[in-house]
Amino acid sequence: MIRFQTRGYLVEGDKMFELNAGGSMHGIRKIGGHQKKSEYRRLIQTATQYLKVQIDTDGRYEYGKFPHFDKRIGFYNVLRHTSTTYSLLEGLEYLNDKKGIEWAKLTIDHLLENFLYTDPEDPESAYIYDDTKMKTRCSKIERWLIRNTSMKQWTA
Repeated sequence: MIRFQTRGYLVEGDKMFELNAGGSMHGIRKIGGHQKKSEYRRLIQTATQYLKVQIDTDGRYEYGKFPHFDKRIGFYNVLRHTSTTYSLLEGLEYLNDKKGIEWAKLTIDHLLENFLYTDPEDPESAYIYDDTKMKTRCSKIERWLIRNTSMKQWTA
């Protein structure tokens, strides 16, 4: 057995970033102290913009294609939808992008309109379904939001 270490680099346009070679930051780009704030802001801007353009007009994310088969990813994952929406909203809030936040509300509408089930026998309980499988039981706060927030508030 031969053990060796390599160095990694990320190339972006005409820039090259060295990647950390070990420890908990292994594979993460190195950012010098003098460029941290501007570089982090740029990373948040580009990642947030990428997520924004993945939203269809119905509020559903387009996750792309399987590269090997050049076929559209046909299944939809609600857990991925909600975590992507959370990341998107965090980025939009940081960037103070009010127009983007309005666009992102489509994703919340899509979730509530297509994957929310309220038990008629227990109106205090609400469930988010991924196809026919229950993934998450909503917390008390989420239930309060669902009961006290109408769809019209999101889209107005």
